[in-house]
Amino acid sequence: MEPAGVAERLHNKTFLITGATGFIAKLLVEKILRLQPPVKMLYLLVRAGDQASATERVRSEIMQLQIFRSLREKYQKHFSSWFWDKVYPVAGDVALKNLGIGDVALAKDILKETDIIIHMAATVNFRERYDKVLAINTMGVKHIIEIASQCANLELLLLGSTAYVNGKESGIMLEKPLHQYRSYDGQSDLDISEELGIGRGEAQGVSLQECFRRYYKMHHEDDWARKFGWMSTYVFTKAMSEMLAYEQILRLPIAIIRRTSTTSTWKEPFPGWIEGIKSVSTIDTWITNYGKGHLKVLPGDVTTVIDIVPADTVVNATLCIISYHTRAQSGLIYHIGSSMRNPLEIVELLHTMFRYFTETVYWCKGRGNQGEPADFASNNGQLL
Repeated sequence: MEPAGVAERLHNKTFLITGATGFIAKLLVEKILRLQPPVKMLYLLVRAGDQASATERVRSEIMQLQIFRSLREKYQKHFSSWFWDKVYPVAGDVALKNLGIGDVALAKDILKETDIIIHMAATVNFRERYDKVLAINTMGVKHIIEIASQCANLELLLLGSTAYVNGKESGIMLEKPLHQYRSYDGQSDLDISEELGIGRGEAQGVSLQECFRRYYKMHHEDDWARKFGWMSTYVFTKAMSEMLAYEQILRLPIAIIRRTSTTSTWKEPFPGWIEGIKSVSTIDTWITNYGKGHLKVLPGDVTTVIDIVPADTVVNATLCIISYHTRAQSGLIYHIGSSMRNPLEIVELLHTMFRYFTETVYWCKGRGNQGEPADFASNNGQLL
């Protein structure tokens, strides 16, 4: 059952969603269309060189997925026309000014019509070069804020972040904002404008040699992020994006979602859907590598709590947050996690994996060593 007000909040609204081909964003698009068919328009920003390429990406990477099965059954042969009547692909790139939208007329329509912006574009590659992570995770927020500032009827700018911007804290934490010129550990001064200049290779007084030195250190050791108290380039650039957002809370209706690691769906649109296992979360990589017999040892404290949330829980929480906010509200931070109410210790994860693969997965005789599971099959993204 959906909380009262969610469907009503989405009725006849126009959304701009960045990172539309990402794991969570795809589920969000499906849930909006399923929950509120009369939604006016979903502008989906995807990285593409032109409109035709953007349309093809949305068709192949979103529309054709099994998560739209219930909507296909509902609309039958009219599903395709109904989908394209509600969804408009937009070729662009959050790392570029004006989101890289080259169609001037389309850009004007977006600014005129958009009610709610959901910014989900990000790179979660922990080994990516610093300048590339900075361009997408931090500059992307700067560019989306510039777009939001020009929207005539903006009701909410919802920014996706990560709970690990507070990765060194434990227990119950206040949902407090991060501020520029203040490092996480309070030991160093953090000037975001200097960092953005470094990312573009344009910082005044910083040589090109120094820029490359920082790129190298970030790519291999994350030393620069640790200098300011964050554990990786990913959380460091996410923290800076939050700082940029909080400088605008007096003039823009901004809310931030900090989520923990995300895994496959719990219930919606059906249990167990996940798309790929390499970049969604480390938990899924552990599970599949264990099931294939590749993961022999998992070092660590077995009592350590792992915070993971199902993808559909993140989507539902996102929609509830949207329904709660009014134009007058701003600056709120929401954590989406599980460790306080439903903690999962590593030992419990290991026991669950063992039970699953010994009781459920088919074993192949004559493949590999006896007692090792065979490569498991899949059906519409669900493990067998």
